[in-house]
Amino acid sequence: MVRKILICSLLVFLMAAGQAQTPEYYGYLNNSDNTRQGIIREQGISYYEQQNQGYFVYVPNFSVGTVNQVKTPNGWYIRDFRVVDSIAYFCGIDSNSRTALLGHFNIYNL
Repeated sequence: MVRKILICSLLVFLMAAGQAQTPEYYGYLNNSDNTRQGIIREQGISYYEQQNQGYFVYVPNFSVGTVNQVKTPNGWYIRDFRVVDSIAYFCGIDSNSRTALLGHFNIYNL
């Protein structure tokens, strides 16, 4: 019986750990300037697109402090990203060369 409880506890812990890095929201707004809300906050990092231009942005807790953002190169479209420790790994499409896009950056460089 103790073994079953231990195994169930371990499974619950692993399921919770696997959910920690999922994006909270990704969707489109229906407005005239083609704004996409994007992928929201993983360790304070978000991505959004506005008028076909992508931006990574650092949003401090409770909106205290400076909000830093970096524009992605023209033609890059980020489709997903994950933050592991202080490194953001992203994937997407490079429409300029019509290839897949894989990359990473240190979130403290934002």
